[in-house]
Amino acid sequence: MSLRSQVTGFMEALLRKKQVEEELDQELRSYLEMATEQKVRAGMPLEEAKRSARIKFGGVDQVKERVREVGFEIRVESVLRDILYAFRVLAKRPGFTAVVVLTLALGIGANAAIFSVVDAVLLKPFPYEDADRLVQVQTGWQSGVYGPVSTPEYFDYKEQSGSFEGLALYRGLSVNLAIDSDNPERVGGVQASTELFQVLSTDPMLGRTFDPDDGIPGANRVVLLSYQTWRLKLGADPGAVGREVRLEGLPFTVVGVMPDDFYFPNRSTEVWVPLAVDPERAGARGAHNRQVIGRLKSGVTLSEAQAEMAAISARLVAEYPENYPEGTGFTAKVRPLREPIVENSRPAVLALMAAVGFVLLIACANVASLFLARGAARERELALRAALGAKRSRLVRQLVTETLVVALLGGAAGLVLALAGVEALRLLDPGDIPGFAEIGIDLRMVAFTFALTLATGLLFGLVPAVQATRSDPNNSLKEGPRVSGLNFARRVRGSLVVLETAVALMLLIGAGLMVRSFLELVRVDSGLDPRQVTAASVSPSAGRYTNDEQIGRFYETLLDDLRNQPGVEEAGAVSVLPFSGSREDIPFGVEDHPTPSGEPGPSAEGRVVAGDYFTALGIPLVRGRFLEVTDTAESPEVVVVSQSVAEQYWGSVDVVGKRIKLWSSDYDGPWKTVVGVVGDVHHLGLDQEFPPIIYYPHKQPNWGSRSMTVVLRASGDAAPMRGLIAQRVLAIDSEQAVYNVKTMEEYMRESTAQTRFSYWMLSLIAVLALVLAAVGQYGIVAQSAASRTHEIGIRMALGARKRGIFDLVVREGLSLVMIGVVLGLLGASFLSGLMSTLLFGVDAMDPWTYGLLSVVLIVVALAACYIPACRAMRVDPMVALRYE
Repeated sequence: MSLRSQVTGFMEALLRKKQVEEELDQELRSYLEMATEQKVRAGMPLEEAKRSARIKFGGVDQVKERVREVGFEIRVESVLRDILYAFRVLAKRPGFTAVVVLTLALGIGANAAIFSVVDAVLLKPFPYEDADRLVQVQTGWQSGVYGPVSTPEYFDYKEQSGSFEGLALYRGLSVNLAIDSDNPERVGGVQASTELFQVLSTDPMLGRTFDPDDGIPGANRVVLLSYQTWRLKLGADPGAVGREVRLEGLPFTVVGVMPDDFYFPNRSTEVWVPLAVDPERAGARGAHNRQVIGRLKSGVTLSEAQAEMAAISARLVAEYPENYPEGTGFTAKVRPLREPIVENSRPAVLALMAAVGFVLLIACANVASLFLARGAARERELALRAALGAKRSRLVRQLVTETLVVALLGGAAGLVLALAGVEALRLLDPGDIPGFAEIGIDLRMVAFTFALTLATGLLFGLVPAVQATRSDPNNSLKEGPRVSGLNFARRVRGSLVVLETAVALMLLIGAGLMVRSFLELVRVDSGLDPRQVTAASVSPSAGRYTNDEQIGRFYETLLDDLRNQPGVEEAGAVSVLPFSGSREDIPFGVEDHPTPSGEPGPSAEGRVVAGDYFTALGIPLVRGRFLEVTDTAESPEVVVVSQSVAEQYWGSVDVVGKRIKLWSSDYDGPWKTVVGVVGDVHHLGLDQEFPPIIYYPHKQPNWGSRSMTVVLRASGDAAPMRGLIAQRVLAIDSEQAVYNVKTMEEYMRESTAQTRFSYWMLSLIAVLALVLAAVGQYGIVAQSAASRTHEIGIRMALGARKRGIFDLVVREGLSLVMIGVVLGLLGASFLSGLMSTLLFGVDAMDPWTYGLLSVVLIVVALAACYIPACRAMRVDPMVALRYE
């Protein structure tokens, strides 16, 4: 827009304001004259009528209302004029506008995409009424780790507590589900006490939930189905209630279908069945294998409920000292329902959100720098408008409107980038992050993006606007834009370079440490050989296999059949596969290491194995022998232990021939002889310590395992073995389901999926920050060099060499970068304590990472300074001296 048109628009606004004031004065006089005339006709003296009209007549209020209406119209018209003016100004600088919009779009889009993860994992409310009053009750010991409760403890809490509207007991299931004559499928389920749905305060879509009679031992078998199971497996049959399905080979009657948005405890749950619990036969007090969910009474706080449960726990310790030995620190913990679900994922998700927040900060610094430079260039225009009567607040409003328009354009583009980012996130494999499957674009994400856009616009727009309007109009009109306010703008831009550099280096160091940590992780020796190994889980249904002998024959027949198949070298089975994410702790006693009275005994991971499990997985034999087919119910009971168990309890002594026993509060088994020691295996993950493991044979009396994972070692490619296992299982028994069919390498890859996702996401964010910082450094150095064109011309006219001009520009830019590097190193070292929990095998203060990435950033900064420096040394002195 030309200066002439700006002045014309300003004068039109003044005339419009005067016209509106005259109209209001005329309306006010008309109302008062009308009111006075009415009162005089009624017989009131003229002067008294005038006073009364001014005080009592409602026309005054109407005039005031009209004043407010017209004032609002003026304000709306003024805002619209500001917006249109902003679009015209931005359209005249398309390059500037495009750079600003793209910079903001990258920062806002990255934040919006990661917010969708934060929202789905940490913020999105559960589909239950008053979900903030739902809690989980867990038990813990001196270690501070909290977990399941036992059934007797559940009844104690239910009877003695007064803080809850209700408590429900439940446990997770994995069952074979068959509809009509279809082949069974393995599905996730929950077995819960009948109070569960009252505690959740959720009604079914069809039918009913559990009745109290459903929880009586021996009652009819009933089942609730999820909406997805009803839709996909029953064809959305409206008459599904009353139909019969088969779980574990047994008939169950469908009594209800839950709503589409309902899930508990996670979205993989497809069936709910009643848990028959009898207070008189509740089982062992030490069998902590159930979960408890409760709903707090209205007005009861979490801390009040916690205090009550701690008091109940203290009474239980005093009443049952044999179950809770003194000094073990047994207690109950009341936790918000979400906390136990997301506690493992929360640090990584929040780290990503903090990282993209830093990226947005860099983007805002870049844009603020561009607007500072642009404000300096427009100083003469703003001074002229001020000289014509425009107030400073009016000019600030105009400039902030321009920044908000740019921010909204950047926010809209960022939302488009966020859509693409969310789709890309869905394609990644983040591992078992609760709620990750629900990420997407919804009103919450759009609202977040809009709020972030407005905040960003104000953040990068207000300071440049205030600075651009603070100059004295007289000086600005005399001196021009390159003199007034130049030093302040240069100092601010320099500070922004320092900020961008420091933040970018902090992100680079964080990403570098995590990438190095991941590389260290994947180099860890797992303790087994996953190559050419395929695994598949099988669980003989309870309706057809009712005892350990029948289950043992099923697996023996299956493994013998698989060994005879072409391409199979070894075949075995185990109750809990390494890297499957499951575990099974068992307490045990060592014959020559008695546990002191009052102290908890040792525990280890328990594994039931069958066939050639050790050789199939490549677990080495350290001493003695493996478990063999001759280890049956008729032979002496034996076990094999991992090397960590042998070293912890017997040191360098030969453990073959030593004895241990498995036990619990209601089970005290016979002594079992150790016949072999095998190598340690990283069971839960490569980043975990070697767990102590005790292996016992499937054919001997033990705690047994119905569900087993079959492992095959192939002589060639493992892929064809996937179909072979399912084929042979169905050949033996067509009513059994085969599930979790994967290669062992896939299991190991999935065990590091969440870590790998976090590491690479942070790396991408750090690279984005580096690019934005480089762009910002380039822009600021280029602006600084351009603003010194006159100075450079004088230097060159006085004999300065081109190399000296080049060094001057580079030195100025690099000095700011070096300050930023120092601050970035200090910031990264300050955050190292927070990062240490996310690292593996790498020191959070690793000097190689700090040094190498600092050099990388300095090299990028040099590259960013190179082009402005080359441009500066090519300045023609004659042109530069005529620049003013």
